[in-house]
Amino acid sequence: MADWRLQIWQDVIRDLFWNANYSTNAKGTVIRQQTNFRSDIFYKGFGYNDILPAMRFSERSGTDGTNENPHNFLIYTLGRGGLVQFILVCMFHLSLIIYFYRRDKNFEILLFILPILMTSFFDASMESVRFPFIYYSFLAIISNMNVDK
Repeated sequence: MADWRLQIWQDVIRDLFWNANYSTNAKGTVIRQQTNFRSDIFYKGFGYNDILPAMRFSERSGTDGTNENPHNFLIYTLGRGGLVQFILVCMFHLSLIIYFYRRDKNFEILLFILPILMTSFFDASMESVRFPFIYYSFLAIISNMNVDK
C-alpha cells in the first residue's frame, strides 16, 4: 500500500511538469510514459473540474471506480491548486502555529494540529468536506477563546 501511494504522489507531482500516457504491463503494473514538458500547470494546478491525470487510470480508481484522491492532502493541494495554493496552505498552518505560540507562549496547539495533519498525509480525510469543516471550525473556536493567564 505504501509503494502504491508513493507512486501516485510521485506521478501527481510529475504530471505538473510533463504530459504523460498511462498503461499497464503484463503483470498489471502501472507504466507512466512522459511526453512533452509543460510549464503552465505547476503554478496553477489542474483545477477542480476534472480528476487528476494520475488518478484517471483504472488501476488507481479503487474497486468501485470512484477513488480520485491521492490520499495526501498536501499532494492533493499541489495537484489541484498548484504551487500558489500549496504555499498558501502551508503559510496558513504556519501562521496558526505562530498565532497560538504568541497567544499562549507554548506549542500545545501542535498536540491538536499534528495528529490531524499526520493522518491527512496518508488518508483522504482532508480531501472531503466533513473533516476539514470540523477541523477548521474547531481551530476558529479555540482561536477565539479567552485565555486567562
